[in-house]
Amino acid sequence: MKGSLIKHLRFVHHVSIATCEFECGICNSKILCKPREHPCFAGDNNPIVIDVAQTLQCSFCPASFTSTLGLQNHVKSHKKAEAQAQLPAVVIPPSRRRKRAQKVRPTASPVSD
Repeated sequence: MKGSLIKHLRFVHHVSIATCEFECGICNSKILCKPREHPCFAGDNNPIVIDVAQTLQCSFCPASFTSTLGLQNHVKSHKKAEAQAQLPAVVIPPSRRRKRAQKVRPTASPVSD
């Protein structure tokens, strides 16, 4: 996944990434390489816990998000669905042009000698 993202950034956006740094969300230390081998992530006994007080609640439904951008995208989807529901049904009138007559293909007849 990381390699394909770097390729995408390089070829599409012409951005080259020389180094990559990670930050541990548990101990706030910088992880320079191999984040999977960091001591905080070594065992399965350290699940990532999201603080419920920091979640953002949607005003239209019971969904909650940990980032403002996630909430904004979700609210946009509600507004888009609401706008589409208010639009009148589009009726496409039939075409006034005549349809072309389809060619009649001759059937292959047996050759007689």
